[in-house]
This record gives sequence, C-alpha cells and structure tokens, in this order.
Amino acid sequence: MGVKIAGDFTGGSDEKRPAMSASTQLVELAEERYQFRLSDERQPYAVKPGRHVVRLLRGGQDSLRAELSQAFYRKHKKVPPQQALADAMLALEGLAQDQDPTPVHLRVAAAGGDLWLDLGDAAETVIRMSPGSWQIVQSGVPVQFRRTALTGVMPQPVVGGDLGLWDHLNVSPIYLPRKKISSYPSGMRECCGFCLFWAPVSLELFV
Repeated sequence: MGVKIAGDFTGGSDEKRPAMSASTQLVELAEERYQFRLSDERQPYAVKPGRHVVRLLRGGQDSLRAELSQAFYRKHKKVPPQQALADAMLALEGLAQDQDPTPVHLRVAAAGGDLWLDLGDAAETVIRMSPGSWQIVQSGVPVQFRRTALTGVMPQPVVGGDLGLWDHLNVSPIYLPRKKISSYPSGMRECCGFCLFWAPVSLELFV
C-alpha cells in the first residue's frame, strides 16, 4: 500500500530556524573583516588582513566598537543594540586571548634594518627609512602600530625639502652635526624632520 504525498510537499520540517542574535551577527561580521590578536602588553586588538594599524578592543581613538557598529548598520540598515555590542566585544576579546602576544608600536618601530614611521592618517601611510634613502608605503609593513587620542597626522616628507630644523630645536651647539643636513646622503635630509643622526654620538630623534 503506497503513501500519498501532497503535491505541495517540499520535505523537511516547516519549523522556522531561530533568528540569529544581533551579538552573534556582530561576531561573525567582525571575523569576516579582522584578525584578532594580543599585544605584548596583553591588550586585545583587531587588525585588518594585510594592514598594520590595529583597532583596540578596549577603547582608544581607533577602537573596534565604533567601526563594527558602523559595519553592522551598513549591512542591516539598523543600529545594533548596545548590549549586543557589549556581548560581541567580550566574545571577540576571548578570541584574541587565545593568540600569542605580538609587539605593537606607537608611532615608530624598527624592523629588518629599517625604521618605520606611522604618519597617523586614515590611509595608514608609513615612512620606511633605510640607510641613505626613504620611501612612502601603505602596504608591506612588517610591524603593527597602535594609535591614541594624541596621535596626530604628520605631513608627508617632500624630496629636497628644508625644514630649517635647527632654528626650532633647543640643542647645544656641541651636539649639532659636524656637517650640514644638505650634505648628508640622498634621502637623509628630506627625512630630517623624522630621523636625525647626531655627532659626536649617534642619536635618533623623532619630532
């Protein structure tokens, strides 16, 4: 004896799946956009793949909370509840705590024999300073930077520029370079506002 199947039967249960909570949607949204890590000071942070400026999970000028709320609104056309944001941030902090600590630098770092200077702009521009040369980069940076409310935007250096730096620094004459900035190797004088090598001792000064 056969079993008659209704023509409109589509199989399975007609029960609706429970709606995904806003906090879960926020966590999934964050995981799609960021990698979660832990700084050497045990501060959890997020960073976009291939980028080098981190978003702190516990506040700061570039905290993740505001950026994630904006992404949620753009995708769902509604503002996420504050409690959902709090729950999501707690879960994301747990993900970061599972990672090994990674050094995070403020404004300047050294790596690969070069100095790297974060200009503090939205494009995440960095100045790579090598012996005798420098270049402006926005990718391929081997270090990660954090920012605070005091991290202002610095101007990009200009080839052949002259800052007249010595007129503005309170430096004893005995510590002035033995030769003029203009006589240093190509690239050094253009970056003199960021990195100076002094005589008779070697000193790196960032202004």
